[in-house]
Amino acid sequence: MVIFNLLGLGMALLGVAAMAAIGGGLNSPALGFIALGLAAGGADMMYRRSRKEPATSVPHLIHPKSGGHVFFVPIWIWAVLAMGIGVLGGVVIKPDPRAAKLDADEKLLSATPKDASAAKILELLRAIATKEAKADNMTACARVDGNKVLILVGASNLRKFKDEGKRELAEVIAAAGEAAFPGKEVYVGVKGLVNYGVISTPKTRVKVCSETAPSELLEFYGPKPTEDKAEGSSTAAKPS
Repeated sequence: MVIFNLLGLGMALLGVAAMAAIGGGLNSPALGFIALGLAAGGADMMYRRSRKEPATSVPHLIHPKSGGHVFFVPIWIWAVLAMGIGVLGGVVIKPDPRAAKLDADEKLLSATPKDASAAKILELLRAIATKEAKADNMTACARVDGNKVLILVGASNLRKFKDEGKRELAEVIAAAGEAAFPGKEVYVGVKGLVNYGVISTPKTRVKVCSETAPSELLEFYGPKPTEDKAEGSSTAAKPS
C-alpha cells in the first residue's frame, strides 16, 4: 500500500535540505524545523494552487491527489506541525550560549591562520596528507584560554573520509597541539561543510560525530550555564 506520492517525497526532501542548511548553518534546530515547514509547505501550497479542483466532494486543500502527501495527509499540514515544533522549541529550549562562542571562533578559520601554532599545524597536515585528502583546502585556527587550547580545522571534503581516516586526522592534530602547547588541555574539532565530523577532547579523546556544536567541544568554554545563573548575570548587568 502506497502511503505517499513521489511529489510528497520530493517536497519532504526539499524541506529536509532547508532544515539542514538553515538549522545546521545557524546552529539552531528550532530554525531548522521552521525552515523545513516553510520550504515543504510553501512548495505544496504553490502546487495545489496551480491545480484544478478534483471532481470529488473532498476540499481541494486536503485532497491527496491535489498535491504532495504522506500517509494521505497533505504535506502542508505536516509543514505546519514542523513549524509549530520549531516555534515551541525556540521558546522552551534555551540555546546554549557556548555555541555562539564556538560559532564566533569558527569565523577565524583561515588558510593562513594568524596564530603561529595553528599555521604550523596546518603546514603539518599539508605535508603528511595524501592527494585525496586535499589538505590545500583546509583551514585552521587556535584559541588559548588559561590552561586550555582549542584547535579548529575546516575540511570541506571531510565527508569523503572514512571513520578511521577521521580518527587519524584528529589524533595527528591533537598530538601536534600537545607539542605546540605543552602542558595545556587540547580540544580539537574538525568541521566539514556543515557539521563537525570528528572531535578530540581531554575527556572523550577521539570521537567521530555529525553535529553542529558537539557538547564535548563546548566544554572548552566552561560548563553550560544554568538558567538561574544566566538570569542572575543579566540582572546583575542592569544599572540600578
